[in-house]
Amino acid sequence: MIKQLKKGIKITLTLLTFLITVQLSAQTVLSGKVIDSNDKSPLPGANILIIGGSEGASTDFDGNFTLKVTKQFPYTITVSFTGYDTKSIKVNKASDVSLIRLNEGISLDEIIVSASRKREKIQEAPAAVSVLSAKALAAYAVSNPVQALQNLTGVDVATYGIGESKINLRGKSTVFQSETLVIVDYRNISMPSLGQNKSGQNPVDAIDLERVEVIKGPGSALYGPGVEAGVVHFITKSPFKKQGLTLSMGLGNQSQFQTAFRYAEVSENKKLGFKFTGYHRTAEDFSFDDAESQARLESYGSFTSKIITSGVDGRTFEVKVPDLHTESYGVTGTLEYKPSDKTTITSLAGYSTTEGLFRTAQGDGYQTAPRGFAQVRMQSGGLFAQVFWSQQNAGENTWLYGPALTNFNNAEQLEGQVQYNWDVSQNLNLIVGSDYKTFDTDTKGTINGKYEDADEYSIIGAYAQGKYNATDKLDITAAARVDRFAALNHISFSPRVAAVYKASDNHTFRATFNQSTGAPLGINLFTDLPTGQGPAGSLIWLTGGAEAFTYNNGNAYSFITQSAVTSTDFPLRALYNMVAANFAGSPLAASVNAVGTQITGTTSATVFGTPIKRGPLVPSTSSQFEIGYSGSPTNKLKVTLDAYYNKRNNNISSTLLSSKFYGYATAGSDLAAAITAVNPGFANYVLPSGATVAQTFAGGINGVTLNASTGAPNPLGFMSSDQSPGNALDITYFNVESVDYVGVDLGLDYFMSDDVTLNGSISWLSNSYWDEVAISGSTQKVPFSLNVPEIMAKLAINYSPELGFNANAAVRYRGEFQSENGGAWTGTTEASTLVDLSFGYNFDKNIAFKLTSGNLFDSKYRPIANAPFIGRTILGQLTLHFD
Repeated sequence: MIKQLKKGIKITLTLLTFLITVQLSAQTVLSGKVIDSNDKSPLPGANILIIGGSEGASTDFDGNFTLKVTKQFPYTITVSFTGYDTKSIKVNKASDVSLIRLNEGISLDEIIVSASRKREKIQEAPAAVSVLSAKALAAYAVSNPVQALQNLTGVDVATYGIGESKINLRGKSTVFQSETLVIVDYRNISMPSLGQNKSGQNPVDAIDLERVEVIKGPGSALYGPGVEAGVVHFITKSPFKKQGLTLSMGLGNQSQFQTAFRYAEVSENKKLGFKFTGYHRTAEDFSFDDAESQARLESYGSFTSKIITSGVDGRTFEVKVPDLHTESYGVTGTLEYKPSDKTTITSLAGYSTTEGLFRTAQGDGYQTAPRGFAQVRMQSGGLFAQVFWSQQNAGENTWLYGPALTNFNNAEQLEGQVQYNWDVSQNLNLIVGSDYKTFDTDTKGTINGKYEDADEYSIIGAYAQGKYNATDKLDITAAARVDRFAALNHISFSPRVAAVYKASDNHTFRATFNQSTGAPLGINLFTDLPTGQGPAGSLIWLTGGAEAFTYNNGNAYSFITQSAVTSTDFPLRALYNMVAANFAGSPLAASVNAVGTQITGTTSATVFGTPIKRGPLVPSTSSQFEIGYSGSPTNKLKVTLDAYYNKRNNNISSTLLSSKFYGYATAGSDLAAAITAVNPGFANYVLPSGATVAQTFAGGINGVTLNASTGAPNPLGFMSSDQSPGNALDITYFNVESVDYVGVDLGLDYFMSDDVTLNGSISWLSNSYWDEVAISGSTQKVPFSLNVPEIMAKLAINYSPELGFNANAAVRYRGEFQSENGGAWTGTTEASTLVDLSFGYNFDKNIAFKLTSGNLFDSKYRPIANAPFIGRTILGQLTLHFD
């Protein structure tokens, strides 16, 4: 086997070397300069792309570029730059591109890197894509960059607090997690093992953002397991594109105060650039003044403060309930080295932290989450490689108000990737790559419990994608990926097929199929902890899905004895003694006691249903078929229309109650029969009340075991699983069988002039909530929700001249939907209509002020059922730049 493996590697390397050699031998070199047609100034960072090929380049600090091309003359290139018209040039000889002049205008055909993990025109991407430009980012003052995405087509930005928002695209969202992959400069920023994207911890500020690329739909074929909804890629400004010092400061209601800085320089030889960025944001969150939040606070046992116990050493301390203070800050240093026109090596390191309210299915809590990180990446021709590390040291600074216990959570994340793309022939481009990710968590038993030393979480995968230019107008893309998920010893396969038809330069049609694999998170697999107090002294216990969940040992918890028991059968003598205590001091006391010593046997329990068993969790899958159109019917109008059908299998549920309660339907009659069997005369003795002794004892027990109105048995205990403590009411995660739905996204961008744009969109889902979906491997059915609205509509108008007064207004409608989160956040989420308004003034290119009001009319809005209402925000922001 080892010999065969070595032979296979050798053949692969030989073939790869041959292909690269053939490619290099066929290359020609284009070089030129891109300038502004008016003032003749160079345009650094302009994009040059070969039509029908993978080759591309960017201009350097002086507007120069060098591009190695494997195609034979003639061919066409496109040149684009933000804020300028895209230019197409037919190249018959190298000198045709020696000097390229671009006119200021509106580019409807941007260059992106996230859809295929390589440079390509947005019109030709095999996916539905939206881009938020730096100009659009600057239109509003926002408390964090995530909120700037809220007007994009098909993007749901759910605001949970003054500085906390979550992004959802075409997948399932919860109060805690999303299936959307969020990356910054190619590195994953989700919190290790939890899969939570804390936008307050996102180590980037709007003043350093060049653009945001949003890829909608399953993306596992290139990005790996867990990307069932799409990708959001924050791309920051290179120091080679913008130098100098930029400062911003903001003040607003809710005690908002924020500052940010960016400083960048480039060496004299234009080969080395560096930048330092940082931010600090603080505010007071919105009060819990709605009825649902007040009731939840009451269930925590306090409205002001509470004693929290350490889950590690038992020490106690007092905290505010709720603590509305929120704060985040971060710093990053970046070094970018360009040894040649084709090679860039970027290294960075930083630290960020966020603290504030957070929410899980079990309720509200407070969290402080510091995180250090570092990244090195290299791009050289078709080769891309990177390694990314982060370490979160939250320690014990996390707790839920319900159980009032701290959780210890330190986590280390390591990810690496290598990818190579090249033109195999005139019409075929090939991408091959591999990546690896691993999370190592230390919870000191407070979260992972019995899994503390068995919580390995790693994924290794390899992928390939080929793009074939079948004709000048038709591109066919096919990709496939294989991953091994160590935690479940699972191998997944994720294919992708797309056909892109370019009817003309301004009209593109697309048909795609993507199958994506969902990876259960560490919190889904390895959680083993109490999440609250159950009835009669019991606990509510959450157990992860790394192993089977069974009810074979007869474990139970009795409300009568308030203790764990190994059998639900209840001794009749104990029931007899409960009633016999009422005869103390009566003439019958001696007879009652004498009979009691002879009572034997038990009464059998009636279990209300069957406890839900399962095997270990398995990864979910999403299979999506999509057709789309992207085009410009006029040079002022851009239209995107995407319609898709998505089928999801083995969805990971929210936490569900798996234990079943039990009662005693025949306890009274069983006790009466036992008394009669011991002493018929005593049993039939008629008391002054008119009832016999047996009837009196039966009635006394029935008063406890049966409902007085319905006669049905009362719950007097519950079954407990083999995997959790005997005194625990079990909740866990399940795989939920198939759901499917249809979705449509329509977006319109109308450029009335260079300064005025009108944007509108509407998104529709055929269904986002199902009353009954079968649990995989069970006949039991449960509700299931994507936790997103079925209707979203947005309309915005922007007046954004380069200098002087500017203004922006937006209206956003989010339809009503049913939330299903297995805990506090289940119910109806009301529809909302929000108006945002922003005014600003650009004094010159270096001084700008803007004032933004989010939810201008203070409408009642909340992201999910029972969450606190998010009110009006007002933020003023001053930005200064020094060259």
